[in-house]
Amino acid sequence: MRRLALLVGVAMLALSARAPDVRGAEPPNAWATGVTWGTVGLEIFGAAAAVLDLTVAGVHDDDTVEVLVLTLPALLGAGLGALAGWQGWPTSIPRAAHGALWTGFDLFLAGTLTHGALEPGGDGLRLGPMAWTMGALGAGLGGYWGASKISDGDDFVLWMSAPYVSGLVSLVSAGALALAGWAGGWKDRTTMQAIGWTGVGWFTAGLGVAYAAPWIVAPSREHTEQLAFDLSRRFEPLTLPRFGAFAPGR
Repeated sequence: MRRLALLVGVAMLALSARAPDVRGAEPPNAWATGVTWGTVGLEIFGAAAAVLDLTVAGVHDDDTVEVLVLTLPALLGAGLGALAGWQGWPTSIPRAAHGALWTGFDLFLAGTLTHGALEPGGDGLRLGPMAWTMGALGAGLGGYWGASKISDGDDFVLWMSAPYVSGLVSLVSAGALALAGWAGGWKDRTTMQAIGWTGVGWFTAGLGVAYAAPWIVAPSREHTEQLAFDLSRRFEPLTLPRFGAFAPGR
């Protein structure tokens, strides 16, 4: 398991070395800054609320606490976005946090499934060093990639939206497999592994699109710049020839 985690880390470093660096790019406007910070703030506060809901006993016993757990992430995210847009905070921080959160989550789940598959017995999931190590590696890569490889242009749209689209596909696919397992009488371990790897597989594919955003956007950006250059050359002001009395100096 340690070797697998090491291989994942080496692959991440190799991928990072090949991507273009966008640090120092032109910052976005206040509205875009606020939306970016607000969205990622909602993600982080929502993840914290989910962990609190799953790990702390008695959250559902008090209606007031339950309402706060459900509403505070949205309120805090909106407040953070408004403050960031007003102050002009750099967007590299939320881009990094977004990548760290989703990549860490994806590899954490992959680690639990891998450990569960290698361990005989059990329900197919195992929370141990493998999951924590892969989750930490994923968080590190996602943070670095979002801060240094993703700009505030078209690649930013892919970076932010891909986890949500792939997450929706993952939920639908995993749900369909869960129904198939229930109808087919699969064993709990087989069902859990099938559901888990289907969900993680689709989610990883979506993250792959997000990480490939610098290469996906670059050709279209170069084509747009070349088209603009060609049009400027084609429609540049024409200089009419001057003859006789109309020649310069007469």
